Amino acid sequence: MDDTVRPLTESQALARLRELGTVESVTAASGLFAWERTKTQRALTRWEREGAIAREPGPGGRTVIRVPGAALPAVRAPADPPALHGSPDAHPPAQPDAQRAHPARRRALGPILAGAALALRHAAAIIVGAVGIGLSAMGMVETASYSMAFGFLFCAKAIGADALTLTMPPTIRVLWRRRSPAVALAFLMWCAGVVVTVSNIAGYVGEHVEQHEAGRETGATERAIAMERLARLRSERKAMTETRPPGAIVAAINDARRSEQPALREALAMAKRRDALDPNWQPSRSGWPTSHGSRRLMRPRLC
Repeated sequence: MDDTVRPLTESQALARLRELGTVESVTAASGLFAWERTKTQRALTRWEREGAIAREPGPGGRTVIRVPGAALPAVRAPADPPALHGSPDAHPPAQPDAQRAHPARRRALGPILAGAALALRHAAAIIVGAVGIGLSAMGMVETASYSMAFGFLFCAKAIGADALTLTMPPTIRVLWRRRSPAVALAFLMWCAGVVVTVSNIAGYVGEHVEQHEAGRETGATERAIAMERLARLRSERKAMTETRPPGAIVAAINDARRSEQPALREALAMAKRRDALDPNWQPSRSGWPTSHGSRRLMRPRLC
């Protein structure tokens, strides 16, 4: 770079911007400061974050740089940067009002959009917080109900551990930001609360898993017993060949000779047993099946 064109310092560059009020592009600012474009971009970003300048879209895809409160004409991009430094007081006329209308509308809509985004963030935070509080309350109720089986003191300890687990993280954060030595004690208390809470949850889950498995085993045992009884009754029923009703057999015994009565009495006993077994095959009877698991069995077919 020519020794006669010296780069400006950041304070000189910012003062030059405030003096001009408006620069129509980043290229013009680079030439004005005698800086590289990358350095100019970084400086403009930092100044905009500090509120010293404002960047707005301009015509032709360029970025217009303005100083808040300034109403001076814009500086156009020079054909030769050294010539611009040689005559810094020569300024082109200001931009027409039509070119400034769109940035003005954007500035007017900016506060509205910012307020809407802030409201959405608050609503999302409230919803997430409500869901978290609800889930935490459900977990505390479950662990407390499990701990109550071991006594009131154990239940109180479980509730206290849950409260420590939920409230200690923000407390640790505040103490950490204050560089307080008590952060170590708070962290240890939080670890103890997490251990107790996890053990209670594990016990609660294990107890209910055992109950579920015991219920399944009980149902399987009842079903096996019902099937065994069903098979035994089916075999006994198939072995019965007597088809006469007991009343007819009693009448036959009264009219039969003495030598024929023993066989008729055996037939009568078989008929009574048959009539006692037949109701067990009816699905509407409450006596068979007797267990909850065996009530799902279909009525068997008798051969």
